[in-house]
Amino acid sequence: MLLLGSTALSLLLGWFFSLNGNLRASHVVFALGGISGLYPSIKWLIASVREKQYGSDLLALLTIIATLVSGEYLASAVIALMLATGRILEKWAAGKADRELQELLSRVPQETHRLNEDGSLTEMSVSEITVAMKIVVKSGEVIPADGTLLTKATIDQAALTGEPLPVEREVSDSISSGALNAGQNFSMSVEKLPSESTYAGIIELVRSAKKNYSKSIRLANRYALIFIPTVIGAAIITLIATRNFARSVSILVIATPCPLILAVPIAVVSGMSMAAKRGVIVRSGAALEKLAEAQTLLIDKTGTLTLGGLEVINVYFSTEYTKESLLQLAASIDQHSPHVVAKAIVGAAMKSGIDLKLASNITEDQGVGITGEVENKSVYVGKIRTALPHWVPLQVGLYVGVEVENHLVGVIECSDPIRPDAKRCLDELINEGITRIVLVTGDSESGSKVIMSELPISEPHYSLTPEGKLAIVKAEMERTKGSVILIGDGINDSPALAAADVGIAMGGSAATAASEAADIVIVQPSLTRIVATLKIAKLTVRRAIQSAALGMGLSTIGMVFAANGSIKPSEGAFLQEGIDLLSILWALTVLVAYRGNRFDQSTLSKR
Repeated sequence: MLLLGSTALSLLLGWFFSLNGNLRASHVVFALGGISGLYPSIKWLIASVREKQYGSDLLALLTIIATLVSGEYLASAVIALMLATGRILEKWAAGKADRELQELLSRVPQETHRLNEDGSLTEMSVSEITVAMKIVVKSGEVIPADGTLLTKATIDQAALTGEPLPVEREVSDSISSGALNAGQNFSMSVEKLPSESTYAGIIELVRSAKKNYSKSIRLANRYALIFIPTVIGAAIITLIATRNFARSVSILVIATPCPLILAVPIAVVSGMSMAAKRGVIVRSGAALEKLAEAQTLLIDKTGTLTLGGLEVINVYFSTEYTKESLLQLAASIDQHSPHVVAKAIVGAAMKSGIDLKLASNITEDQGVGITGEVENKSVYVGKIRTALPHWVPLQVGLYVGVEVENHLVGVIECSDPIRPDAKRCLDELINEGITRIVLVTGDSESGSKVIMSELPISEPHYSLTPEGKLAIVKAEMERTKGSVILIGDGINDSPALAAADVGIAMGGSAATAASEAADIVIVQPSLTRIVATLKIAKLTVRRAIQSAALGMGLSTIGMVFAANGSIKPSEGAFLQEGIDLLSILWALTVLVAYRGNRFDQSTLSKR
């Protein structure tokens, strides 16, 4: 910002003095503007050399020096201003977002409840937990440490394993930190300190993956590597052939890589802006560039290909009931339970506009079922305690039995359904150049059968730990020529998201651990937005390349005229600004290339 302000001020003051006839003062001010660009240019060049990214910084520095030495002070100030503007735009495009795992850390519980010998509870800090200590995890709390159950528990492990359904754990079962208590309060004995537990290990994996993350080379530098030797060579040959230093300076001025410094970042920023308007946060220009080169897609199941929550998908009932009456009966009992399955059944009844009845004498056997009375009849809702009747087809899902007076009268099937747009979107991604789609899920093979039967998956991997997902990402990155994308939404995806060429967090308000580790965040969970983002990335990279080619092509033509003395350095500076304007305007067409509101239109990728 300081460089931008100083160069802009020097141009304004210089033109003011020039208009008032004070040419000496205008030259001094213009020269100061050019000189102000020397230090940062040298600094940026040194940084580029250290990072082995040789690009447009060298040519910009040579041009500023040449214009100052030859007395073309106005040209030096203009070039310094363009350099400053380009750096600010590039920094914005880079989107150096904070990915410091704040959400992962904030999810770690700070307080817990120690179980005393007399059965009372003492609230204490998690940092005070010791091995073998007995603690109570209340309903809705995150488990603070790995341990062994002292009572039955209903655990939601979706954040750790991707398993969408809560699991019932028995006494003496091992449980992991980071999982959620989805049932009633339970007690446990601590086996590992919180700092050594499963959840702490996931955080460390993300840190490690991020530490090894390598940034891509700036897109502009790829073309600068070709353009710079050509320009310098042309300037040297002209100087030797004509012995006219001014002509060589004119060549350098006309060839100043402003189309690379400005137009390429502007195209990238435009692409990022276009994505943001469609509910997609792209954290860096490098992410768009890598996304445009994608060939392999690794995709999680729960919450990504599926909706990520339990829903009632079928209701089976005996002849004396209807779908509505059975759902009403079950929901009337389940409204008294905190269990996630009960909430799904109550939600389905409310969604269907069914009025619930009064239930009394409620008793719940945690992890088994709930019993009560509705209209003086004993009703049980929970695990099926008899063989399935002939009117219930056996499918993949979670079955909940409904009994009246100990007689099975209905079965409610719950599942985590596939997103309605999943197949169409995966097919579109294949059309956009994705050659391999790999399922990476913490869920079991049986829980993924429907996914494999309905979606174009190249290869499945089941029951994966965070370490397992990370290993698959690294293996795919070694075997794939293009980029590897990973799409996920859970804490268990975070290490792999941080390590992948492009990590895409699905469905979050930037308040999930996956969002913190990802390069791209889909704010509203929708696979169609992923398709749109890939198309935007390809369009952005095309426009960036076209803008760079346009600028370099016109500059090359100008260099020919500068070599024969037709263009002076000061004229070349303004001619270069015209070339810059054309390049920038073409880069900005990213913003208007696609005006449709639908995300699945194919016109975007063909323009």
